[in-house]
Amino acid sequence: MVKRYLLVSSVMLVVLLQSSAVHAFKMGDPGEFEEVETTANTLTGKDVWVHNRLVSQGLSFGDPVHEDMTLASKELAKRLPPDLACNSSKLAIEEFMKPSAAPMLGNSVCCSKSAKSEWCDHANEIRYTPFKDLRETLVTGTRWNDDACHMGYRPETLIGWAAWMLDPWYRKASNLNYSSHYHDKQFLHSMASSGFNRSDSELESASQTTHKIVTWAEFAFRVAEGSVLAKTPLLEVAPFLEVNRRRTFLLLFIGHSKSMTVGEFFAGTTEFDPQHVRQLAMGALMHTIQDSFSASHVQRVNDQLPTLNGRGKVIRFLNYRLQTPALHSEQDKRPKDATEAKASDFHPVALGARMIACAAGGSSEKSNWLKAKNVMLELTVLENPKKNPRTSAGAYMNTRS
Repeated sequence: MVKRYLLVSSVMLVVLLQSSAVHAFKMGDPGEFEEVETTANTLTGKDVWVHNRLVSQGLSFGDPVHEDMTLASKELAKRLPPDLACNSSKLAIEEFMKPSAAPMLGNSVCCSKSAKSEWCDHANEIRYTPFKDLRETLVTGTRWNDDACHMGYRPETLIGWAAWMLDPWYRKASNLNYSSHYHDKQFLHSMASSGFNRSDSELESASQTTHKIVTWAEFAFRVAEGSVLAKTPLLEVAPFLEVNRRRTFLLLFIGHSKSMTVGEFFAGTTEFDPQHVRQLAMGALMHTIQDSFSASHVQRVNDQLPTLNGRGKVIRFLNYRLQTPALHSEQDKRPKDATEAKASDFHPVALGARMIACAAGGSSEKSNWLKAKNVMLELTVLENPKKNPRTSAGAYMNTRS
């Protein structure tokens, strides 16, 4: 009976992964998850509780657009003119992108260091030992915003990641994966954050969201350039930031900072390699920049253009909790010019290339943040700062609530 249940579970899971269901996530592509069909029936610890949550909902993995844009930024960074590259040399950029000696990952951010989710409690036999990152690190970092706990890396933990993604209510504020999509860390996706029991009149304003996005960007950038070291405890990061962002940083990350270092935060394990962490942080920042050009994340002046280039200034930041996932996902499809950009374009690939180059030229002795900040200010500038509109669902309203 056990073997039969596991076999049925694996088949049903694959159907879910390959279905054209209402949830579509940009992380990865369908081919990466085909192995689940052949491996799921050999795994143990798959609770009926977890399985039942999945069979009633759908999940699809479509197009690795984030990864492709990040790799395009990486190549463009080497060709930037000096004024857009913080005067970093091509050699410095190539050195920044060199593979680390020991690129290790883990799942502890979700199932150990922060409040445990129900899935962690139910899947007691899962392996949480560190494992090697076999992907290009910038790609792994780019996935971090959608999978901060690296759950999608292995079939053993993929089902738990899917459970978190599909059900926004079953475990409120339990871990970084939940909070980055549904709660107080939506700024990781260039969206306005939500709080519990917050009324419409208290919805976050555009200036508040901008401040959080730029605070997060300064943190991630300083980790990437090396002015904030991977061994630094999260509780001790604030003094490295600009004065007006220190209190905000503590408020944003205090729930994930108890005895956790920067390296653990990004890699999910105490066995992190500093070079690996720097690249993970940069990849995560790439994701934030790229998401700001999605019309279901940020309402821009020209956000209905079929291309990314030319979408213009920000009108308002949107909120995922207020939206219908199917409507949101329609706008997350690959644009025509997803990986095509010139150095001077207002395009996520070009802006990402500038951030990579600036990070490559920074160090613990000399930070390039003040130059890199200009990219983030350009990215988040409001069409009309005097209006400072509050967040909404935009054209993607959740009509069920």
